[in-house]
Amino acid sequence: MTVQPARRVRPSSEEIDRGILDAAAEIFARHGFAGTAVQQVADAVGYSKAGLLRRFASKQTLYDAVLAAAVREGEAVVEAAEQVPPGPGRRQALLDLVTEAALASPGLASLLLESIRPASDLPGRARVEELVTALLESLAADAPSAREQVRALLALQLVVNAASLLTAQPHGPRLAPEELRALVVELSGAVLSPAPR
Repeated sequence: MTVQPARRVRPSSEEIDRGILDAAAEIFARHGFAGTAVQQVADAVGYSKAGLLRRFASKQTLYDAVLAAAVREGEAVVEAAEQVPPGPGRRQALLDLVTEAALASPGLASLLLESIRPASDLPGRARVEELVTALLESLAADAPSAREQVRALLALQLVVNAASLLTAQPHGPRLAPEELRALVVELSGAVLSPAPR
């Protein structure tokens, strides 16, 4: 009996676009709009520049698609966060939501956070700022002081940095997705928790 090799399932057009948008988001977050070239994105996703431009007609079109995807992801997280009931497990649940989204789309998460930096040249900042502000308010809701808002921002930055670094790291120790998510939530939770005095 001959064993047939497993057929490779081709990714759908939607899955391909999602991968392109996440990679492009990471590049836009790192280099800004002006500093990003279509060729950089094409190289990152294994396309020719012409092939990428067949999917997205220009850098502006690509960025608009990236921003729309980032806003959709951000809105989904904020909507889910609004459904988390108050109580002792709220922060943990919120960090779970944020971490899951960041690990699934690290480039989009990086773009959302980078968009709120004062020196950012990324277009479309107003809607992104609303989303990030809503998320930070959710994370700091139990203690809305300036100190707690800074803690929330640092925890969010830790989640985004960890997702970006760990999903792009081809070498080094690898954790199962569940372990990775648990570790990122644990560390960001430690940032949110005040140190005992």
